[in-house]
Amino acid sequence: MNNKRGQSLGLGIISIVFFLIIAFSSINFIMTEVSVATAALSCDSAETISAGNMFLCIMTDATVIYFMAAIISVIIGTIVARLLI
Repeated sequence: MNNKRGQSLGLGIISIVFFLIIAFSSINFIMTEVSVATAALSCDSAETISAGNMFLCIMTDATVIYFMAAIISVIIGTIVARLLI
């Protein structure tokens, strides 16, 4: 008889690899959109930018970080869910 926890851990590892492949393959698309958005907001000219646009530039640049944090949280959730089931 097979151990259910061992089978669940194997499926969790496969799920982790799947999410990592999807995340790393979509980073290029996200970086392209972020660079287009920062160019449209004219984030390069720090002297003439308003405080609201500066905040938008910072949040737009942080999009990739938030995306990776979301992927990592999904991976950790998958690991924990597979180990507790």
